[in-house]
Amino acid sequence: MSGDVIVELDGIGKTYGANRVLDDVSVEIRRGRVHALVGENGAGKSTLGRIIGGEVPHSTGTLKVDGRSVHQGSPREALARGLVVIQQEPTLVPTLTVEQNVFLGQEQPSVGVVSRRRLRERFERLAARLPFALDPQALVSTLSIADQQKIEIMRAVARDARVIVMDEPTSSLGVRETEVLHDVVRGLCREGVAVVYVSHFLEEVLEIADDVTVLRNGRRVACPDRDRLTVPALVEAMLGRPVGAVFPDRSAVDRSADPVLVVDGLSTEAVDDISFRVWPGEVVGLGGLVGSGRSEVLRAIFGVDRRHQGTVTVGGEPVRSGSVQAAIARGIGLIPEDRADEGLLLGLSQKVNLTLTHLRRLCFAGVPRASLETPMVTSLLTRLEVRPLDPRGRVGNLSGGNQQKILFGRWMTETPRVLLLDEPTRGVDIGAKVAIYRLIAELSASGVACVIVSSDSEELVGLAHRVHVMRRGHIVDTVEQEHLSVHSIMSIALGVVEGAA
Repeated sequence: MSGDVIVELDGIGKTYGANRVLDDVSVEIRRGRVHALVGENGAGKSTLGRIIGGEVPHSTGTLKVDGRSVHQGSPREALARGLVVIQQEPTLVPTLTVEQNVFLGQEQPSVGVVSRRRLRERFERLAARLPFALDPQALVSTLSIADQQKIEIMRAVARDARVIVMDEPTSSLGVRETEVLHDVVRGLCREGVAVVYVSHFLEEVLEIADDVTVLRNGRRVACPDRDRLTVPALVEAMLGRPVGAVFPDRSAVDRSADPVLVVDGLSTEAVDDISFRVWPGEVVGLGGLVGSGRSEVLRAIFGVDRRHQGTVTVGGEPVRSGSVQAAIARGIGLIPEDRADEGLLLGLSQKVNLTLTHLRRLCFAGVPRASLETPMVTSLLTRLEVRPLDPRGRVGNLSGGNQQKILFGRWMTETPRVLLLDEPTRGVDIGAKVAIYRLIAELSASGVACVIVSSDSEELVGLAHRVHVMRRGHIVDTVEQEHLSVHSIMSIALGVVEGAA
């Protein structure tokens, strides 16, 4: 083993009862390098990180730290060896200050009393090493997720971490915050720290990682050398099939028929004079930059936001402005951008979340009829391939991809005429994305008119029959399927190519 190797995993396996999560995985974590772990949800990447951090013991194989075989029984044992895990969700004490959280458990009291002055001096020395402008006296409960993540990093560095496992560190961060985090990671590596970077954002992985391990169904799979690694190559390794198979074939659209959805002159506080039509089975994309008004168009169509001017009709029938109930009655469904705050009731079951918009049909005298509800829910969960399939299980316990499937299922109990999808694959891994693309294609093939907002231009190119590109609250141009490309969409969105405003 090379002297640069801090942690070596050799033939590692992990089982929970009869369920094998990891099988014969071998990885070396080297000093001063970023080692990315990628794979679909359930591939075992987070479990591997937790084994390194002592949060779960391995079942088979050998774990070596500094060349010595160890069997870590707790995070405390791992910490003593310089191995730390930063979870996807911060694990801080919200009622304590920044500096108190950073040094929690290592306060170094004198005669049983913690010296605030000494704590401040230690914090200032630590802050000088890291580019974080944090108020040491601020309560954690008042800070953003991004700032809380900075505290987690400071805490790891304060504990002299030699290996830091970061589990989905950018899942709640914006572009600028992600850039800052990557600068910090590079700085840590220059100091000799090894970073294990668990992520499903493949572009980020290629930007930050020195080494990449791909897991599929709990096993390490072969992929090209790092200098030849691309996003399509990673996707193929993760899924076991070529990237071309990610997007399903588009259904043919008959525009000689009457359109299902007609938006004419729609204006709100955020958008102005929006007009377009969508035919049965057509997938229409709304492209543009964040803040261009794409989501606001969907919200106005669905009745979340009131229209100042303009009309929306479905099948020739008008949809009343500012009424979600009226939109649903006309056959419009919405997959919102923020599934946690606007789409799902995370504390309730899969069954309740699936049937929420259809209680009138499923209930008698206010009581759900099990004879209707149970077979419908079980059939939907099976069709959606939700894992784990448990009608009574809390939706909040599901992965992001499975939560998104539940949202789709809500509108598949009674097939809508129009489905509005706002960032339908945000925050899900590539495997869940493929499943969601397949669902969209199935709905399109059944005649549902779909309108998709996506910040992923490749997604629009792969799914849409045409894309309306928005800028500053207006549709400035339309790109038909034969001319669709990431370049054509972004050129218009950025104003490089002037559209037909």
